[in-house]
Amino acid sequence: MSRTVIKLSGKVTDSPAVLARVAQEIALGRKSGAEVIVVHGGGKQLDEMASKLGLRCETVAGRRITDAATLELAIQVFGGINARVSAALLGAGVEAVGVGGFAGRVITATKRSPKLIVDGTESRLVDFGFVGDVADVRTDLLQGLLAGGFVPVVSSLGADLSGQLLNINADTIAAEIAAAIGAEVAVFVGDTDGILRDPKDSTTLIQRLSISEARDLVQSGHASGGMLPKIAALAKFLEGSPSAAWPVQGGSESPAGVHAHLVNGLKQETILAAFRGDVGVGTIVTRRHVEASH
Repeated sequence: MSRTVIKLSGKVTDSPAVLARVAQEIALGRKSGAEVIVVHGGGKQLDEMASKLGLRCETVAGRRITDAATLELAIQVFGGINARVSAALLGAGVEAVGVGGFAGRVITATKRSPKLIVDGTESRLVDFGFVGDVADVRTDLLQGLLAGGFVPVVSSLGADLSGQLLNINADTIAAEIAAAIGAEVAVFVGDTDGILRDPKDSTTLIQRLSISEARDLVQSGHASGGMLPKIAALAKFLEGSPSAAWPVQGGSESPAGVHAHLVNGLKQETILAAFRGDVGVGTIVTRRHVEASH
């Protein structure tokens, strides 16, 4: 039985109508026999709530700086999103179980140390505050839920060994979980069609590329902002998964090997296309180069 990790961005979970349709697509995708884990972010909702409360949110190199006040707000916001995503899946007939990333130590994290960040021609030491890096994924809890026919819905909060809650990039959590459980596919569902050669031109969609080609986009400056941690997450999954050499079954149009699929969740049936491995919907990222990838 195949395993799929689906990461939903805050922009996808913000609309009840979109979320209900996404839940239906996940329900239909599971009928193919796939075991599914859902991971969600909540950056859009966190930014909006922080703005209402007069809190300043800063993002550096696509990653959010999280002070104590922002962490407390994230705990509330992400908890609400987890409940709504779980409920939408239940409404679609999926036995969803909401799981905080910290619950049962699904995600054990370490507090990120200050890092030297290069911004243009300048570099500065950035303290990200209560931001975590994934140290370990507890797979037995997730595997137990999957074996029982449940769909875990994991929020992007982890905890360190002392129990300190930490904010973690949802793309990173999705990739770490996908690698740890040997998922064949990781689907990243956002509000853009995929990876664009020119971020300002929607007609420059790259349909297929390798992780090394994705890194080239970073080096050339064509990938920036939130795409930076996403590409790092893709690399973690594709290069760190024990299943990275397994073949993917399917027709001639299916990508060779374990892959990630970036799709626009605001458009209908894109998640179903990702379950099928359809080329031409979003961007498929593979471990190695695939001919006719652009």
